[in-house]
Amino acid sequence: SRTAAPQDTPACSRGWSSWAPAVSLMTAVGAVYFLATRLSLALLTTPEGVAAFWPGAGIAAGTIVALGPAARAPVAVGVMAATILASLAGDRIALPAALVFAVCNAGEALLVGRLIERHHGLHFSLDSFPRVLGFFLATGISTAASGVLAAAAFAVFSITDAPVVTTWLHWFTSDAFGIVAMAPLVIGMVHSLRDPPDLAQVAEGACILAVLAVASVFCFGWPTSNWFTILPPAMLL
Repeated sequence: SRTAAPQDTPACSRGWSSWAPAVSLMTAVGAVYFLATRLSLALLTTPEGVAAFWPGAGIAAGTIVALGPAARAPVAVGVMAATILASLAGDRIALPAALVFAVCNAGEALLVGRLIERHHGLHFSLDSFPRVLGFFLATGISTAASGVLAAAAFAVFSITDAPVVTTWLHWFTSDAFGIVAMAPLVIGMVHSLRDPPDLAQVAEGACILAVLAVASVFCFGWPTSNWFTILPPAMLL
């Protein structure tokens, strides 16, 4: 019998197999980022018009940190496409402003990944205080930098009449909270797929979540009319 040699594989098939992971990642990140953006645009601050919470920033940054340099281009393209589509779908932002915001969102995630890679290496995890501190510093630097360009765009394109400093502050806080809330989740999920936890670790995590859920129900059930009734949820946080 006669079998085909590896060199007989069509060039187009070899090209698609090499591009398929990147295209799949770009599509997945773009779809999730679009949905997260639509949710965030429903939670705008007044009168600045900046989203109060931007979980998409954490999804993009966490994906780049978890998957490494190979994920940079697909994630950046997916984030930019999702930002433009979501912005234009809202009939509130013109195309030039949407392009600037797309660059801000993609550049922010890329900068977080680059800073963490430079100071902590490729295989990053939040398993020590220096790495946690580095994660917070990278988040602060990246969101502050993207907020400068975004606040300038808000002023130049007359999207809001609020002061530039106020717009920058709200952009910074919404993106920073989004990264702090979502990026560790994405990083942890990717690490769990690579190195699944054993039964004891799963049980430990389940117990911690159960205790946190019970404590949350108990603490946030307290009335907030007096300062001392706010102490339980404050201690929990």
